[in-house]
Amino acid sequence: MQISDPIARGGTGVRRCRGIRSMIGSSFLSGQALWFQLGSKCSKSVILIRISLWTVMAGSASRRAYDATERRRLAEQQRRESRRRVVAAAARCFLDTGYSATTIADVARAAGVAVQTVYSAVGGKADLLIEVVNQAVAGDERDVMFLDREWMTDLRAEPDPRQQVRIFADEMTSIGARVVPLFLMMRAAAASDPEVAAAWQRSVSLRRDTARAVVRALRGLRPGLSREHAIDLVWAIASPEMYDLLALQRGWSPAECAAWAADAITAALLGAPSPRKPRH
Repeated sequence: MQISDPIARGGTGVRRCRGIRSMIGSSFLSGQALWFQLGSKCSKSVILIRISLWTVMAGSASRRAYDATERRRLAEQQRRESRRRVVAAAARCFLDTGYSATTIADVARAAGVAVQTVYSAVGGKADLLIEVVNQAVAGDERDVMFLDREWMTDLRAEPDPRQQVRIFADEMTSIGARVVPLFLMMRAAAASDPEVAAAWQRSVSLRRDTARAVVRALRGLRPGLSREHAIDLVWAIASPEMYDLLALQRGWSPAECAAWAADAITAALLGAPSPRKPRH
């Protein structure tokens, strides 16, 4: 016995079913409304098959879109992880053996990746040093401008100028502990590497801009002190060279460095040292 299939037979049923197929592609009719428009010459089973196929195809397309999004997410996550490992390995290599003695192959071995991965994740050796210093200054990988970070927000909101200076001194000392050895390495490498030299000049400009932002935010300067002179004083007192002298060469603790910097800036800009709590 042959199965009666209007699609296979042709005729009016074909036209009607083709019309239904067009409607399926253009609207989401309910099963009852769809059957009402079929008429008696188009098999309900055929239409249900068509609807089932359309549903499967739509679901498959949705899954493909989801899978592609998930693959992109995982690829981006892997890219960030590779970059993080490469930058961390470069920092260790630079601090252990120095900038000049470190090779890209050394960084790749320390990171557990291929040499090409180092280049694709960050770049050449100068790029590695620049990224290591940038992350050391920021303290993390967040894409937030240095002068938009929490410490500067707190400083701007603080009404007491002496406490403003304390916030700045504490933050600069915290950064110094992370970055001063790398800053000194960058300054030395700048003498022979134009790319590093340009990055060093950018870092100098950033420190100058930071001093300017702090002076602008302070609630008043002592009489007779110009704004530019105040910026010079903050820039010098909070310099990496000063941290090198006191902490790295003379063995001061970070707390001692922060207290001295706060007292020095307060005396220079406000006219009196910040009050000290008595020791018990």
